[in-house]
Amino acid sequence: MQWWFRFRYLVRRILLFLDGDDLASQLVRIVVLIFLTWFVLYGYEYLDFRIQPNVYLTPTSEPTIQVRELVSRTFIIYDESGSVLGDGEVRLYAPEELHIAEASEVRLEISISVINATLAVTSSPPASATPQLGTPRPTSTLLPLSERQFIEVREFMGAGLRGRDVDLFEITSVPPDGLRRMYVNQVNWWRWNIRALEEAIGTRQLEVYIYLPETREDGMSFSRETNILFFQLEVLPTATQFFDTTLGRVSAIAGAVAAIAGAVAAIYAGFKWLKERVRTRRKSLSDAQLIPPIDT
Repeated sequence: MQWWFRFRYLVRRILLFLDGDDLASQLVRIVVLIFLTWFVLYGYEYLDFRIQPNVYLTPTSEPTIQVRELVSRTFIIYDESGSVLGDGEVRLYAPEELHIAEASEVRLEISISVINATLAVTSSPPASATPQLGTPRPTSTLLPLSERQFIEVREFMGAGLRGRDVDLFEITSVPPDGLRRMYVNQVNWWRWNIRALEEAIGTRQLEVYIYLPETREDGMSFSRETNILFFQLEVLPTATQFFDTTLGRVSAIAGAVAAIAGAVAAIYAGFKWLKERVRTRRKSLSDAQLIPPIDT
């Protein structure tokens, strides 16, 4: 039973040390108080109380390896984009900021700057030196120019809007299927009407891609991408949402401060109770002289 007396003696020495009024004892008490506060608030996250299920391994037969011969098939891909009209420029116009439930648009424009020399012979109808009546003009909106790129223009081209955060917006495409016939003497355009959902608050990443239509011999459609234009959109809350969010954050911070203060008060009260108990116990032990000597 010597270990029991030694253990009791060690515990008493620790309690007497914590009960001291010197600087070392005060520092130890502060460290213990900080550790207990941290453990009560966050320590449980580092403990894993999950019970791991028993895993029983049963003998199985040797795996059977099946060898299959892969036979490649040759497909014919039809280019549905037509002939080359010339070299041009693609311009992307997109808003930089957008509030929740606010309607805006993303606009893509393609214009031909260098016309193909053989276009007058091969195109139907042939290219005209004068613009057609009713030709759409460059964008009349105040949307900022997000990006511009070089592009080889074909007779038929398509465009679409996608991206990592595309599901956070309500999007209506014009034209709906994304395909257009391109004209030489006019601005060819696409438009996407967008509206941000409530969960879209923050910086969102989107992109517009341009493709050429292709079809396999069995009728399956493909799209061969030629250009990708990335843009970033900052979605902002409305004034009411901003006030509610700020009030909620302040309430959460106040609740956390109150919880920490309560935990510190409880630990301090427990420490005071333990200190008083140690004093009483030390006085009784000193009177009775019950502390045994340490065996050497």
